[in-house]
Amino acid sequence: MNNDKQQQLERLFGGNPNLKATLEQACDFDGKDQESAEAQPVFRDKQSLLGHVVQRAQSLGTWIERIEDYVKEMIGNGQENDVFISIDDVSAIKLNNFALLPDSATSLNGFIHRLLAHNKLFPEDAYTILGFAFNSENEPCVVLRQPFIEPLRYATDAEIDDFLESHGYTVDMDDIWFDGRYEISDVKSSNVLVDLDGNYHFIDAVVNDVRYQIDKMNKISIKHPGKRST
Repeated sequence: MNNDKQQQLERLFGGNPNLKATLEQACDFDGKDQESAEAQPVFRDKQSLLGHVVQRAQSLGTWIERIEDYVKEMIGNGQENDVFISIDDVSAIKLNNFALLPDSATSLNGFIHRLLAHNKLFPEDAYTILGFAFNSENEPCVVLRQPFIEPLRYATDAEIDDFLESHGYTVDMDDIWFDGRYEISDVKSSNVLVDLDGNYHFIDAVVNDVRYQIDKMNKISIKHPGKRST
């Protein structure tokens, strides 16, 4: 593993080695050789994969039994995340239920690379992993922390378009922005905040690095530039 990726992972895991250990058999962090790869568990599907992660988290002390010890109130929810304010008011805490992971997924490589790509592009809104828990629907979740932004307002679609275009991105007919390496989607107004200093915060965009192949059922495809759909 190169030093840059190692540092990115350390930031994502907040320096907690047990978080990496929880996920190491569900992800290819280190480019394991064939012999060690054969010793890894074989996951048939998303259910068995997440079941393994839950067991690892519970055995390694990264399982959070009471999310109430970390959060105050829910401030939003969607297909993928339940979003809360942290007890100290400085962080947004997200319970991510892996909803974007296909049922046939046999690793979490794509999910982890998605977080790393987001952190690379938007370091002021970077994620760290706190642990793992069940949400109110009893779904296995990864618990993410992100700086809480006090918004002046939500960005408009036109402002988002101008910002991304000024940074070298073009958009296709599926509303996926692409700069030759990163794909950014789900950049609707409600996912981009403007703070009191006029800075843009892409708090809930979906970011993929096209260098990484997620899995056979969830590959990143390079899109041809077009225009935002209306």
